[in-house]
Amino acid sequence: SASRHFETLLDIGPDIPPRAVVADKGYDARANRQAARQRGSSPKLQVLNTSLVTAQSGLTLDEARRDHEFWGRLVESAVGAHLANAAASGLCELFYWRDRNREVDFVVTEHGRPLWLVECKLGDTDVDRGLRYLHTRFPAAEAWQISARGGKHYQTPDGIAVAPALEFLRKLV
Repeated sequence: SASRHFETLLDIGPDIPPRAVVADKGYDARANRQAARQRGSSPKLQVLNTSLVTAQSGLTLDEARRDHEFWGRLVESAVGAHLANAAASGLCELFYWRDRNREVDFVVTEHGRPLWLVECKLGDTDVDRGLRYLHTRFPAAEAWQISARGGKHYQTPDGIAVAPALEFLRKLV
């Protein structure tokens, strides 16, 4: 199993963009979780090829859309793949941010300066507290909460854009 190399993957420096690990369930071993905790990080393993996910699911398009949890993960993966492609081309850097029980799915930076803070949700929900917190720390960054199923499109008084995922993806093209 390649999972025995997980500690080596964690040691790779930030000079190798994008900072992402694409892995299978084998990386979810006790020793690997302990290695990540010792470094003070919790790796987020993101699937960047949605066709592999959908092919393995055995679901039709209609079935996938009806499975709310699956559809939400699929949309988050599609957004992540799009941002990871931009990072791989050298246009930006891509990170996942977590501090205690607050997180933001995607933090896009340029030369270490946050440009976009992106949180993915299944539907129209209140703005995530992790996104609000990080936006107060980096108010110059564009903050987006995007939804897989939601239809609302507005900006909060503190400048966070709330929109369907398709609206956000159109902005990137």
